[in-house]
Amino acid sequence: MAQAAAADYAATYSSQVRATAGMAAGAEQYARPGTRTAPVPERVRTGAPERASQRETRAYGVSLFSAVGFIIIAALMTLVVLAYVSMNTVSKSTVDLKMELNALADEERRLRIAYENVFDMAQIETYAVNALGMQPASEGQIGTISSAAAADKAVIIRDAAPEKGNLIDDMTEFIVSLLEYFR
Repeated sequence: MAQAAAADYAATYSSQVRATAGMAAGAEQYARPGTRTAPVPERVRTGAPERASQRETRAYGVSLFSAVGFIIIAALMTLVVLAYVSMNTVSKSTVDLKMELNALADEERRLRIAYENVFDMAQIETYAVNALGMQPASEGQIGTISSAAAADKAVIIRDAAPEKGNLIDDMTEFIVSLLEYFR
């Protein structure tokens, strides 16, 4: 039977079989002296053979790790849904606050215009003359104040040419200016 299978195989894959058969035949003649090959025992089955129905009725249990993994995934999905709900709530409140801010900005513009209209000089003069009974000042009531501080002002004097000092004075002045800068 093995020869028939080998012949079948040789017919299909003839070149490969000849090469491997030659190698096996050649290997026997080149075997080392004193080496033995151990016989390979066939598999021995103990006990009764399993039936197909017994194999099919096996129940596959759920792994503890997969159950914990599913629980964690479910918890994380719930947290994601709650985060979306929270984000939508915050977005809605943001939109409401922006609308309120725009309304307040409009009211501020309106109040600022009304405030500026209150300080119109013509209206103030009319109010002062009519409501408060004030009169414009006459020429004799107007006086000027002169101060001696007006003559006190800063004068910048520029030298015609800077003095040229020696190298040591220039270096000392440079070092002092650096120290003043970094102080």
